[in-house]
Amino acid sequence: MVGILTAFAGTVCGWWGVRVDSGKVQWAALSCFAGTVAVIAVAWSTVSPAEHAERTVSALVDAAVAGNPDRMLSLLTTEATLSHRNDASAPEGRSVIARRIEAITSDRIESNTVTLLQGTTITSSEATVELACLTTTSRSIGLIATRWNMELSKQPDGRWLITRIVWVNSP
Repeated sequence: MVGILTAFAGTVCGWWGVRVDSGKVQWAALSCFAGTVAVIAVAWSTVSPAEHAERTVSALVDAAVAGNPDRMLSLLTTEATLSHRNDASAPEGRSVIARRIEAITSDRIESNTVTLLQGTTITSSEATVELACLTTTSRSIGLIATRWNMELSKQPDGRWLITRIVWVNSP
């Protein structure tokens, strides 16, 4: 919004400076345009927690498609859990997640389309991501639709890692 306002002010000043042939007003217009560039640069360089989380989840999906279990595990905290939305049992820990990741990557993914990747900022160091995919594997007959909710947190070293995975559905 600030960028739009400074661009508008620059345009008005520039038009007026040309109209009255005033170098000072033209310099003011140029300053407004420089301010617009600065505001846009800051806006583009600022990444929200939701965007960080979306990038991490995208990297997880890319690693799954590439069949890279080590990369997938590197995107999880050591305390990460997996649970099923409609299951009252206790969440599964990282060792179970590691076994499931090995199983996923051994069943080669032939195609994957992300149909939903929506991050939400919770705090400056926490975010959630809703993920939905349509996938075919070497053993599937047709597309498999899956939906996941993931919780992520910013680590002391600045990385964003997955702390909780909830498997919402799969046919």
